[in-house]
Amino acid sequence: MLLAATVAVYICFSYDKKVPEKRKLSDNTPIAKVKGFTGDIDSSGFRKGREAVDITLYSKDGKPVTIKELLADKKPVLLVGGSYTCPFFRHHVPDLEQIAAVYKDKLNIYIVYQIEAHPTDVAGPLSDKIDLAMENVIQELEYKQPKTFGQRKAMTDTLVAKMGVKTTILIDGPNNDFWKLYGPAPNDAYLIDTNLVIRGKNVWLNEAPENIWCDVDRLLNMSSGRCR
Repeated sequence: MLLAATVAVYICFSYDKKVPEKRKLSDNTPIAKVKGFTGDIDSSGFRKGREAVDITLYSKDGKPVTIKELLADKKPVLLVGGSYTCPFFRHHVPDLEQIAAVYKDKLNIYIVYQIEAHPTDVAGPLSDKIDLAMENVIQELEYKQPKTFGQRKAMTDTLVAKMGVKTTILIDGPNNDFWKLYGPAPNDAYLIDTNLVIRGKNVWLNEAPENIWCDVDRLLNMSSGRCR
């Protein structure tokens, strides 16, 4: 718990006023390696009620976009981290399309494609050893950890081809800022209002007792019927 609290303070004081990077990426741009997270995952990232840290994410063609820019049309955004090798993320992909259908033009939803949760060649981001995940083994779902932006982009193509994902996908940058600051849970979700305030957070999207529907209902003053 002390480690988690220390990390939260470090984030708060070291990154709040950081100017997001705004350079276009090439497919050859290398992705930084990360050390496996060994702290308390449930208290990691940012808490509901605080101001979100503005970072740069990327479209598939390598163009940068900041979180503030995602809010430019005056709609809240829901950012959901994920990777194709994360079973939790795959299970909840249908949730995103259901959310989009219910809230329609009142909310913008983005998948933030980040570090592979269970790569076959190196230790995963939450482990100190290779962790293939039993479900992935059974489904013969085997992918290496991308080392370049182009390789990570190719994994988004795989996600769309295998699962028919319709939600807009943005890509975490070469320094893995989303994973480092908002993570490290492989399928976390952040609801951010137009003032850049975090109004909802799930460490694991819609895994009980968490339910992002409740947060969106409250923010938009709606009743989805799915807030349990």
